Amino acid sequence: MPDYKYHHVRTDSEQPFLDDYKSRKSESDLDSPLSYHHRRSSVSSPSLTKRRRWLFAACALLSVASITALALLFILTNREPPPSVVEESEDLLKSNASQCAQPSQSETEVIPPWDKRNVLVGAPTRSFRDNLRSDHQYITSWFSAGWTNDVMTAANLIYLGLITDRTPIVPPFTPSHIGGDVPPIPFGEVFNVSRLAQALGTPVLEWHDVKEVRNNSELGWSLPFVPTQSGPEGVEADGEIEGEQRPPQNSWEAQQDVVGCWEVWESVQSDEHFARRSAVPQWLGLDISYTQLPPSIKLVPDYVHDQHTTFWALAQYSYPEGRADALARIPDGGAELTHPAQASGETLDPDEQMMCLDYLYYVAAHTPFEFEKDFSPAWREVATHMHWTDRLQEITNGYIRKAFELPEGADIPPYIAIHVRHGDFRVYCHPPPESALDPSCFAPLSAIRTRVFEIQAELLAARGVSVPASHVLMTSDEGDAEWWAEVAAMGWRWIDHGKEGTAGRLGRWYPVLVDAVVQSGGAGFVGTDRSTMSLMARRRAEDWQGSVTRTVRWGSLGADEH
Repeated sequence: MPDYKYHHVRTDSEQPFLDDYKSRKSESDLDSPLSYHHRRSSVSSPSLTKRRRWLFAACALLSVASITALALLFILTNREPPPSVVEESEDLLKSNASQCAQPSQSETEVIPPWDKRNVLVGAPTRSFRDNLRSDHQYITSWFSAGWTNDVMTAANLIYLGLITDRTPIVPPFTPSHIGGDVPPIPFGEVFNVSRLAQALGTPVLEWHDVKEVRNNSELGWSLPFVPTQSGPEGVEADGEIEGEQRPPQNSWEAQQDVVGCWEVWESVQSDEHFARRSAVPQWLGLDISYTQLPPSIKLVPDYVHDQHTTFWALAQYSYPEGRADALARIPDGGAELTHPAQASGETLDPDEQMMCLDYLYYVAAHTPFEFEKDFSPAWREVATHMHWTDRLQEITNGYIRKAFELPEGADIPPYIAIHVRHGDFRVYCHPPPESALDPSCFAPLSAIRTRVFEIQAELLAARGVSVPASHVLMTSDEGDAEWWAEVAAMGWRWIDHGKEGTAGRLGRWYPVLVDAVVQSGGAGFVGTDRSTMSLMARRRAEDWQGSVTRTVRWGSLGADEH
C-alpha cells in the first residue's frame, strides 16, 4: 500500500483560482491516478481548429481583395498609390493575419456555469467582502456536531443555497469526535467539490476560496490548535464531545470581519439561550452579531423534544420582504432577540448579501430526520452527489487490498461492509451492557451474521455474485479484544488502524474517513440502527453501488430477531 505522507492536500474546490492567481500545480495530479477533475484541455478540438482555419482564410481573402481593388482603382485613374496607402494596406494584411492566428479569449476558454470564477472577484482576500461580486448573493453556516452530522449539515446548507439562488460557502469540518487539539479539515479534502458543483450546475465554494484563512496556498490547517476552556454555558448538545478549538495566541490570525447573521438555535429549542456554539467563525476570523429568527420557523410548534425547522421557513428570510418583516417584528431595543458580536461588541442586522445562519443540522422539508426517507430533497438533490475525492478513494482502496491480501493495483472484488456502532450508544442502554459481547442491549454478532447471510443469498440469486466470508469487511468503534476475536472467528476482515498507523501517517481524521469510504463501496452493507454514519453509508452504497443493504436493530435483548 502506498505510503501517503501526512498532510492536508490542496482541495478540488480551490482550483482553478490558486492555479490562476498563484501559478502552482494541482497536487491532485500527483496524489490521484484516478483524477476526476474536469480540466480544460490545452489542445483545441477538431471543430474549433476547423473554424479557426476558415476564419483565417476569410480574413486573408478579404485583405487581398481590398488591396487588389485599391490598386485597380489607381491604375484606372493612371495614378500611383501614395506610399501611405501601400503601408496602411500592408499593415491591414498583417493585422488581419495576426488576429486570425491569435484566437480571442472567448474562443480558447468557455467558463462553465459551475466554475467559481463566475461568483468571485478573484483570489482570496483579507476581508471576505472584497471577494464577493456585487451582483451575486451567498449563504453560509457553521458546523457544530459529529462529523457525519456535519456532512448532513453541509448538504442542508447547499440545498438551501439552491432554493434561494445563493452560492453556498462551506466551512471546514470540526474535530468534535476526534479530539479538540486536532486541526479542522477542509470540506474539499474529503469531498470532490468540482464534481459536486458540476452535478449541481452551480458553484460550490469553500471559505478558503473566498478569504485568506491562515496560509491559503497550503490551506494552513496543519498549524497547531488548542482547546478552549469551557465557560459556565459550555454544555454540548446531543452528546458531542466538549472542547472547541481556537488558534494559539502567537499564530497568524485571519483578519476579523464583523458580520450580522440569523440565529436559528434559540427559535427551535428552549434549553440554551444563545446561538449554537461553533469554533468555525473564530477559525475564519468572523465576529458574529446574531439576530434571532421568529419562533414560527419551528417545524413542530411548542414540542420540546424536537428542534427542527424547514428549508422554506428559513428561505423566506433570504428575500427582501421576509427579511424586512422579521426585522420589523423586533421591538425597540430588541436586546432579548439580538446578540452583539463578541469581539467588537457591534450589533448588526443580518447581512443581505452574505446570508449566514448559526446551525442547519435540524432542517427538513417535511418530516424530522428525513434523511432516512427516500424523498429527502437534501439527499436526492445534494448529498448523493457528494463523492469522495480521488485521493481519499485511492488511499482506501490500498487499505482494502491489504485487508483482502491482494497485490497493489489489483481490482477490488465485490465485498460486504459492516458498520457496528457501540461507543457513545452505551448511554442509551438501561442497564448498560456488562461487556461488548453482552446481548442485553447491543445486537450480538450472530444477529449481524444473519443479516450478512441474507445479503450473500440475495446477491447470489439476483446477480450471480458470490461474496465469501473473507470478503466481509467490519468497521466499528468497539475496542473490546474479545469482541474482535469473535469477528475473526467468523472469517471476516477489518482494517486495524492502530496497527497500520493511519492516524500517525495521514492524520487523526483519516481512520473515520477511510471507514466511511469502505462502508460506501460494498456490494452489500449492514448498518446500525439510529446511527447517522450507518444511515449515510447505506444511502451512498444504494445510490452509488446499487448495494443490497440491511439495518440491525438494538436496544434490548433480541431486538433484531426476525
